[in-house]
Amino acid sequence: MIALVSLVLAGAQEASAAPRFLVDAARVLVIDQPELVSAGRVFWFDLSPDGRFALLLRERDRSREFVAFLSSGKEPNDVADESILAVWDAESGQVKELAREMGRPLFANAVWTTDPKIAVITLANHDRSGNPMAFHLRADLIKGSTTKLSLPPGQYTWTANPKGGSMVAYGYGAIESGGGPVEMKPGLRVFDLAGKQLSWTPWPEDRQIPSESAWTEDGTRLMFRVPDPGRGIQRTRTYVFDPANPRVIETEEALTARKTQEPEYLTLVERIKAQSGGQTEWVPALWLVCSSQQDARALVATEVESEAKWSDKGLVAAFVSRGSLWATRAHRIPRERYEEWVAGQERTQALMAAKAMGLAVFSYASDHEDWIPNSDQWRSAVEKYLQGPADPRFVYTFKGGRLDQVAEPHATEVGHIVIRNGKVVLYVDGSARFVKD
Repeated sequence: MIALVSLVLAGAQEASAAPRFLVDAARVLVIDQPELVSAGRVFWFDLSPDGRFALLLRERDRSREFVAFLSSGKEPNDVADESILAVWDAESGQVKELAREMGRPLFANAVWTTDPKIAVITLANHDRSGNPMAFHLRADLIKGSTTKLSLPPGQYTWTANPKGGSMVAYGYGAIESGGGPVEMKPGLRVFDLAGKQLSWTPWPEDRQIPSESAWTEDGTRLMFRVPDPGRGIQRTRTYVFDPANPRVIETEEALTARKTQEPEYLTLVERIKAQSGGQTEWVPALWLVCSSQQDARALVATEVESEAKWSDKGLVAAFVSRGSLWATRAHRIPRERYEEWVAGQERTQALMAAKAMGLAVFSYASDHEDWIPNSDQWRSAVEKYLQGPADPRFVYTFKGGRLDQVAEPHATEVGHIVIRNGKVVLYVDGSARFVKD
């Protein structure tokens, strides 16, 4: 879908200062201006479900190190190719460096736990011999620290208990068998939130490793759906795993995902027409859209480089624009407050339009011996004194005559613009005032 919207080209850092609203049938959301989270080349990020934290990987910024060297004499790190893992805290607005890794990871993923604020980050890269390798970090988002989780080499998928207390890594891992060769066996490892492994449970050897998982509604069991070619095309078996009593058993229960509330808002990236340096071009733009009313949307930023992350709970969006990571916060406001703002804007615009009309009328009078045109000929008489066409909302009511013949110029109307709850009136003395109905 392409939106045919004409606007001045503006990246995240040049967004308009005017408030932006997303208005649907029931709610009003005011969207703040984007704030810079991290400069430099950000190539991966993720946003916590509550919108408080954002994890990011960025290239090392050598320009800042050089500036620091000039000011302090401290020589920069001589590592040539390095990536920085950092966390942004929306409450403090600070970015803390968590770790540095050689090269640029080929893959990154984050799994978020509930309180305390812990995340498990998986980074995959090649070792010096060119072999694929992955390691897993436990990140304390409040303290801004990481510890490496002790797992045998292998391929793991992480999931966090939605009720808190534990994390589960399942997949193939290296297992030593009685001093013999190392074997890759499937299994499940349970960790507490401190990063300590609590148990290892082997997966049934005659079954494929799980391809799909979901926690039960009470958060006590983890259910898996496993392909079973022996039972026919697209047939599956369902297994259940209880971290408190670690064992895998087959069940006839249907695999149903833990119920989650449908998001109120979604992010959408689409190309729009924009003006830049007098030329028209198509640029990717980020929109915030009401999920239940697709025509209710608001522009967040242009020149975005990837899909955004959105927290419906925290009302926070994170996105990359021009290589840097940005965040935009939103706030719900009462509809009455929004209506008041709209009325105020309408009143301000009407006052400006009325004063511009007054300047044109009195410029005409100055060139015509203080005569003001009547209501039959006013438009053709004064339009040449305006910057553009006359405001179509302006209703000219003056009957004509000389300025010096008006007895009460402060109370004699030249014309008015009707707006909600009243009208803006232009008077012969040049003033413009709002008159309430």
